[in-house]
Amino acid sequence: MSHLNYPFTFLEDANRKIEGSLELTEPLPCDHKSGGGFFRIGKLAIDDCHPLQIVLYHNDATSKFIYLHENNPDKNLLDIIGVTAATPIPTIPQKLPGQLCLGSDRAQLIGNAVSEIIGGGPLASTFAQYKQQNLAVFPIAREGLKYQVAEAIYSNYGYYCDEIVLDAHHVFDSSVPVYNRTVELTLFKDKDLDQTQKENIAVAFLADSIASGLVMKEVVARVSERFENLKQIEVISPLATIRGLCR
Repeated sequence: MSHLNYPFTFLEDANRKIEGSLELTEPLPCDHKSGGGFFRIGKLAIDDCHPLQIVLYHNDATSKFIYLHENNPDKNLLDIIGVTAATPIPTIPQKLPGQLCLGSDRAQLIGNAVSEIIGGGPLASTFAQYKQQNLAVFPIAREGLKYQVAEAIYSNYGYYCDEIVLDAHHVFDSSVPVYNRTVELTLFKDKDLDQTQKENIAVAFLADSIASGLVMKEVVARVSERFENLKQIEVISPLATIRGLCR
């Protein structure tokens, strides 16, 4: 697989068109004690903005919750997805799309994927450069709590990191053009950290998927305000859209 250059254009609103490109280098192996996979370094560039550095990862766990996975479709799973069970229910594993990898099964796979991503590839240099008191994990409730980023850091490097839970979500706001919604941050659990501990934080790991990008944009701004000595922000997203990344 060769170098990829993917140009894109979309309307942000009726009066603003976004043009840019996503560039990815050739895939490289990402070794890990539990298996490993591949990663591609790249960047997303729009207009005259500073490029956004991106790394795409692929391993056995990501392929199962994004593409296809084998599962024995029991009565409980069929009931959740709204399918009438055949009689008898098939006893051999079935190929199911990643969208039907649900609940704790999905959370376990994402945790495995994040552990491999944290433990190898480009992120390894970050942990070689900083000590545990310089790192903080910011999972965004509810989904981000399931990614087990702090656990992945500990299992790979033995670091005990501060974990600061955030709750950010959309709320209706008719004054916002096009989207009619804004972002409300109702929880920011950083009160347990004293001023010295906050000043020590140089790297923030944010955990959440990116759809519209409105929530992540607001979270990045708020975290940057409260932790003034940040040098690096890493966003762990099992799923992300180009539109959301552009924001």
